[in-house]
Amino acid sequence: MSVFLETSRGNLVLDLDKKNARKKFLIVALAHLNHWILSDFDYEKDVSLTGQLADVPEAVKAELDKKELEDTPGTKEESAPPGSVEFLGSEDGFQLRILLDSRSSKDVVGKVAEGLDVLDNVNKSDGKLKILHTHVVFDPFSLDLSSLGQRKTETDFSAEQIKELLKASRAPEDDKASVEALALELLGDLSHYKVKPSPQTLFIAKLNPITTENSLEVIFSRFGAVKKANIMKGKKTPYAFVEFESQESAESAYTQLHDNCTIDGHQVVVDFSQSTSRPGDVGFNEDNFEE
Repeated sequence: MSVFLETSRGNLVLDLDKKNARKKFLIVALAHLNHWILSDFDYEKDVSLTGQLADVPEAVKAELDKKELEDTPGTKEESAPPGSVEFLGSEDGFQLRILLDSRSSKDVVGKVAEGLDVLDNVNKSDGKLKILHTHVVFDPFSLDLSSLGQRKTETDFSAEQIKELLKASRAPEDDKASVEALALELLGDLSHYKVKPSPQTLFIAKLNPITTENSLEVIFSRFGAVKKANIMKGKKTPYAFVEFESQESAESAYTQLHDNCTIDGHQVVVDFSQSTSRPGDVGFNEDNFEE
């Protein structure tokens, strides 16, 4: 399962491991809620980026209590490479820490699968990094967002607050115009937390840059009619959303490809998209709005 972080310095994709189910639940739930919006990281050069304390909402705790989930606590410290993601704290409040260098740890819950170059650039410059949005790429818990609470949006902040928050996370060489532009982009980008993910859309990560939307349509059409394929330019490698005409076709493609799929020489990741979509995006369907 993966969580996609849009940050002020580039995109990060966090792959969470198969252990520590309760901790994964909390991370996924807060990512669904966009809980870390406009929060920044404490920086320690060549050591780590540590996120702000995330207070777990009571609604999320209630949902967690309904699940029969267990963690597998680490009994000894093991070597963790750069990009490892640690969970610090408890089920009342926790922090995510991303390691910038190798170290011993028993708190690792995953790793940065995409965006190591972003971490490297941050570590070599000023250490400033702020989360702009969080999205869940694949949610094994199939959480009902309405039971968790309302997804946070930029409307929780004033325009001036957003500009000030962004200034604190931008590199010194960034000019006022770039901050203004990003602030306007954020203010116009309202999160549609009431939109259900489309069960007909697959998320394809780690694509070869030479792969085209047409080739994706051809490759995936053997599982059923493809409505549309959109390739997005990631910071390191492109990723895509492929929407089928039917849910059955999407499920067939996922079943046959999620364990082993190579496209244009790249081993790619195939998962169901759990991110909510915006009007005009692949997977957006007005019928998916909840009343």
